[in-house]
Amino acid sequence: MANVDENQLEMALLNLVVNARDAMQEGGLIEVVVDTVNASPSGQQIAIKVVDRGAGMDLATLSRATEPFFTTKGPTKGTGLGLSMVHGFAAQSGGRLELISKRGEGTQATILLPATEAPNIVDTGMTPSEAAPPSGLLATILVVDDDFLVLLNMQAMLEDMGHRVFPAHNGEDALKILDRVDEVDLVITDQAMPRMTGLQLAEAIHHRHPDLPIILATGYSELPTNHPNVTSKLNKPYFQAELDKAVSEALSSRPRPNVIPFKLPAI
Repeated sequence: MANVDENQLEMALLNLVVNARDAMQEGGLIEVVVDTVNASPSGQQIAIKVVDRGAGMDLATLSRATEPFFTTKGPTKGTGLGLSMVHGFAAQSGGRLELISKRGEGTQATILLPATEAPNIVDTGMTPSEAAPPSGLLATILVVDDDFLVLLNMQAMLEDMGHRVFPAHNGEDALKILDRVDEVDLVITDQAMPRMTGLQLAEAIHHRHPDLPIILATGYSELPTNHPNVTSKLNKPYFQAELDKAVSEALSSRPRPNVIPFKLPAI
């Protein structure tokens, strides 16, 4: 077995399967294989392979495939974060992502993870949802991103921390959720979205809820770090620890309601 976060592993596998699906425009079979391989001198590894018989990649494309925001897909078809996220997940788990591809013959993507002994399971009497999240702050968070996989990744990471998440695919949907849900504690929004950008959404939210903290998650480094309607900026791609830190700091920045001390009447 491999000692990794199961939600992040699920998202990594989903990213690879979606990439494989997109590579086979005329359809086809996606093969998913899990095996144990010997990788001396590092010992045994768990290999999770996703194989497609799609368009494949030439050497130039293959050499850049895991770069953040590099994509051969057309506009609105993907952000180029999928393989980068899988690469990052594998690396921070002590493993690696291997890609084998040939133009016209398909692609084999393999996540290699260190094999570990089965851990001793101790019954704490708590379900995973009852355990404290890393940040120590449970919150209701509205997440906005037009990329399905990025949105799903962020939702999974936040729920893994113990937060309650409302996902929205665009700014209009986000504002509708805010009108319907009163207890939202934080908004995390992408910047580059059709019809309404993240900064435009932040401005609209600020008019309705001036004290609601907003994190702008973006890969555009040229955007200003300080913006009157944005609490902080989170650079894409990011790991769960970076997301948790940004969420914790944003929640801590919320203004606390004024408390008027109660005095007992003099006797």
